[in-house]
Order: sequence, then C-alpha cells, then structure tokens
Amino acid sequence: MNAPINILLLEDDLQDAELIRGLFEGESFACRLTRVDTKADFEAALSQGGFAAIISDYTLPAYDGLSALTLAQAIRPEVPFIFFAGTLGEDRAVQALKSGATDYLLKTRPKRLVSAVRQALRHAEERVCRGRAEQNLKDSEARLRSILESANDAIVMSDCKGVILLLNQAAERIFGYGQAEAVGQPLTLLMPERYRKAHAAGLERASLGGEGKLIGQTVELWGLRKNGSEFPLELSLARWQTGPDIFYSGIMRDITERKRLEEHLRQAQKMEALGRLAGGVAHDFNNLMTVITGSSLLLLRRLGKDDAGREKALRIKDAGERGAMLTRQLLAFSRQQVLEPKVLDLNAMVAGMEELLSPLVGEDVRLVTTLSRVPVYVRADPGQIEQIIMNLITNAKDALAGPGQITVSTRPGGQKNAVPVDERATAPGPYAVLEVHDTGCGMDAATKARIFEPFFTTKERGKGTGLGLAMVYGIVQQSGGFIAVASEPGRGSTFTIHLPQVKGPPAAVSTSPPAASMKGSETVLLVEDEPHVRMLAREALEEAGFRLLEAQQGVEALALAKRHRGAIHLLLTDVVMPEMGGPELADRMAAAYPAMKVLFMSGYADSTIRRRGVLKSRMALLSKPFSPDALVRKVREVLDEPPRP
Repeated sequence: MNAPINILLLEDDLQDAELIRGLFEGESFACRLTRVDTKADFEAALSQGGFAAIISDYTLPAYDGLSALTLAQAIRPEVPFIFFAGTLGEDRAVQALKSGATDYLLKTRPKRLVSAVRQALRHAEERVCRGRAEQNLKDSEARLRSILESANDAIVMSDCKGVILLLNQAAERIFGYGQAEAVGQPLTLLMPERYRKAHAAGLERASLGGEGKLIGQTVELWGLRKNGSEFPLELSLARWQTGPDIFYSGIMRDITERKRLEEHLRQAQKMEALGRLAGGVAHDFNNLMTVITGSSLLLLRRLGKDDAGREKALRIKDAGERGAMLTRQLLAFSRQQVLEPKVLDLNAMVAGMEELLSPLVGEDVRLVTTLSRVPVYVRADPGQIEQIIMNLITNAKDALAGPGQITVSTRPGGQKNAVPVDERATAPGPYAVLEVHDTGCGMDAATKARIFEPFFTTKERGKGTGLGLAMVYGIVQQSGGFIAVASEPGRGSTFTIHLPQVKGPPAAVSTSPPAASMKGSETVLLVEDEPHVRMLAREALEEAGFRLLEAQQGVEALALAKRHRGAIHLLLTDVVMPEMGGPELADRMAAAYPAMKVLFMSGYADSTIRRRGVLKSRMALLSKPFSPDALVRKVREVLDEPPRP
C-alpha cells in the first residue's frame, strides 16, 4: 500500500479546502493535506519541507498567490506549484507560468485538479531522475577526467577518421603539445613519417568493417615529439563504439628509460659473462704465465750478453709479460682483479708519471698537467691508478690525428657532481677528480655508448686489443668510483674519473730491500699443486738460500710437517688445491707452529679469493703471475714482519 502524498494547501476558504479534500478522496488518491492561510504559516511549512506538491489560491485576504509562488521557488523549487483559483485571467495565468507555476486551474472546473496533480508529480519524478542521471554523468566524467589526468601514461582518443579528440596531461608532457594545439589535428602529428602510410591503410580498412591489426595488442613503436625528436613507446590500442560513431583510444608509455636500462642490463650481462670467462681461465693462465715468465728470467741469469740463446729467452719473457698483461686487463674490466689499495695523493701520482708520459705522447703533442693546489687523497691501488692514467693518455694520443694537446688535471671533489657513464646509483661524495682532456677528433653518440665494451675499438685491425678503456672502467668501478665522458665529433673528449676521497696523507711507503738482503736461510714449506710453478718457486727460493720442504697438496703437506723435526718459518701455499685448500691448511698447522708466517699464492680472480676468506684474514697474498725476484722479495718481506698480536 502506497504511503499518502503530503500536499501543502494555501487556501483561506474552508469550504474550498473541503472541496479539494473530497476531490482526492473521490479519485482514491491517498494524500495528506496541510492547510495554511497566512504568509507566516506558508513560509514555516515551506521551511519544514516534506511536501510533494503545493496547491494555492491566487487571491487571499492578506497575501497573494504570485508572492507565494516566488517564495516557493526560492525555498522549494523542486516542488510542483499548482494554482487553483476562482478567477485568474489570461494575463495572470501567463505570468504565473512564466514565474514557475506548474499549472493553473479554475475552481469552476475542479475535476481536473487530481489529474493535474498526478501529472505534476510524475513530471517532478522525471525531473528528479533526469537530474540524478545528469549528476551521475557529471560525476562519471569527473572520475574519468581524474583518472586520465592522474595517469602517468599518455592517453589519446580519436574519432574514426584519426582526428584527435582528447589527450591527457601525461600526453601533453610526453609529446609536448597542449590541448589547444593537438585537439582537431590528425594522429599523424604524433607519429614518425615511416608509420603514416600504414596508419592511413589501417583507418581505411576499419572504415570498410575490417579489424585493425593493432587492436587489443600491446606493441612497441616510436613516437614523435613536438620538437621533432623520436622516442620509443609502448602502445595499447582499443576500439569502441557509441551508437553509430566509432572511436579509438591509445595508451602510450614512454619507454626511453626502460630501453636504456635494458641496454645497460645487456651490457652488464655481457661484461659479467666475459668476467666469468676471464676469472675461469685466470688461474690456469696465470700459472702458465708464471712458469713462462719466471723460467725465462732464470734462464736469462745464466746466459751471457753474447749468448746465442739470449734473444730467444728475451722473446719468451716479453711474450709471457704480454700474456700476463692481457689477463690483468680482462680481470680489471670485470672488476675481479686483486687490488692492494693504499692512501695516495693523485697530485703525486700524476707528477711522478710526467717523465714517463712525455715520450708516450710524442714530440708533436703538448702534455699539460693542471694539478690541484692542495693534496688530493684517495684510497686505491697505486698500480691500477697508473694503469688508468696510462690508458687514458694512450687513448687521447690515438684520438689526435696530428699536433694537439692532452691535459691531465686533478681537483678535490664535493658530492656527486657528474652523471656516471651508466647512471648507476653511487654513494654520496666527496669524490676526488682525475680528468684527461684531449683536442682530438671526438666521438659521436653511437661510439661513445660503446667505448667501455671489451674488445670494441675504432682503431685499425692489429692496433689495440679494445681492452684499454674497458680496463679503466673496471678499475674505477672496483675502486668505488665512477667515470663520466663528454665528447662531440671534432671537439675532443674529456674523461672524468671520480674516486672516493679520503682525508690525511698517505702512509709512508717502505722501500724494496736491496738484493743482498733478500737472501735467507729459513725453512719454507712450499705447497703448490701445479708442478711447473712449484719447481720454479723452489729453484728461486733455493737460489736465495732458503731451505725448502715441498708438497703437492694440503694432506701431503700435513704429513710432511709431522715428519719434520725442525722449525717451519713460513708456509708458502696456493689458495685453491684439491682435497684441502691453502686457508684450511694454514688453520690446521697454526696450532703446531704458532710462530709460523703464512704467504698465500693465487692465480684466481678477486671474487674466488674473497670466497676463500684470504683477503678478510689480512694474511699476505702474492698474485700470479710473479717473477722469481718478486717471490723472493715477498717471502723476505713476510718473514721480516713483526709477529701479529
């Protein structure tokens, strides 16, 4: 059962009020009439609200219907207002309708009142529904606009002819066009020339009822910015229809950064793979180079200056040294070289190398050094810093087709003040700066993007291995720094090395002992699984006067030590051996020989040595390949060190 309709009745005549009540009852129209006859009561009722319709006489003793209509329109404009008057006149009726009245009826024709109220209520309900729908549409449009404008991806909508209808703020930002510039323009405004023919063909096919090839797919294409530059984008295209009209919407994502990261990932994976390869072959290769170089040096000691075999021995030595350098370069670019960092002054490093660098650049090239007025301290491997400087100078010399200038400069740095070549996140500064600038031919963007790739070179075949800059890159990365490159064709190149800066002067460097003091008579337990390396080490140490105990691997060394009745002053052992490695052997012998010193040898990469715990133990390490003199010098140095607390 429907609830009664509340109707507000403005009527001063009680008989007319009863007449109206009877009309509704006669039509079985459930309603509740609230009669008022003064302005104050009418205004109070309007303020209270709750009425579905208003019926009003036109003429009242102290009030008039037109004023009542004006008040009702101000307070309750949504409520239908119907005049039910004895006399009204055409002019007044027109004025009433213009003022907002829903209808006007004469009391002389009362039967129309109920149907007029029903119709007014129905129209009011329709208005409410229509208003609600319009509000919902506005809300929906506002939500859609909010979504469009909050999206990070570009969203562009067009009609079936490819004319732009809408683009969001992200699209404005990505493509560089504002709404006023783009709306009404063809979609080809946003695409490179090479795509436009296919785009026109796709629109033509769609107009004939065909399905577009890209609809519902996500593809990678190129976009065209307002400034004429192209950029990679990811496009998702949809087709939708409203009535007979067809529209297209595209969601586009600028994938420039993703492409850059993918390229860096591929580069990193390539370098990692080569690094693993280098690390894998380093051990065996370094053993070979140790034997080749060491044996050639021992042989040269025995050959006179005029001996016929001396030249051949020198060639063997040179080849061995070049092979050892190649291994060091491979390990350096893959950041697996064993470093011996020390606090050093970049100013002193550059100044100390000037005499060596001048002949390297030649007479027609001017070498200028611009050093900081204050010391610039870094913690790095001195040999590796020398390699960086040498390689950058060599690279700069090769970039000069004729006379020119190479400038080497140093300066203390602040926080991170340049973009590294791969834009990796780096620790906050300060960074000391080593910079090498040349006035050579420079590089284009494509060449600059590849210069640190191993084996990439622009030199003629046979002139360079393509590992120089790769090695620089690896050393800088392993030292905790980064490198930035600025270069343009015809305007030279600038390589800026940033290395973590430290405070304080470098520690005093101990000088190498004279050859006579490298002799010894102590007992050395030599453990090495590679026979030729073991033979070379034994010969070098015995020649220097040391007494040797010799074992092929750890288990044999323990048994030999157990049989030995005297002291063992030094354990000289390889790090990685079958059955038992050098660190485990040293630990097991420490209890029986507490005063024994330990010197590790290894041809493995830094990562392998770290896994074995050698670098963490702070024990001495001699990297392969080594010369006989370097071995004897290191043994003497370790033996002469004061005992550890």
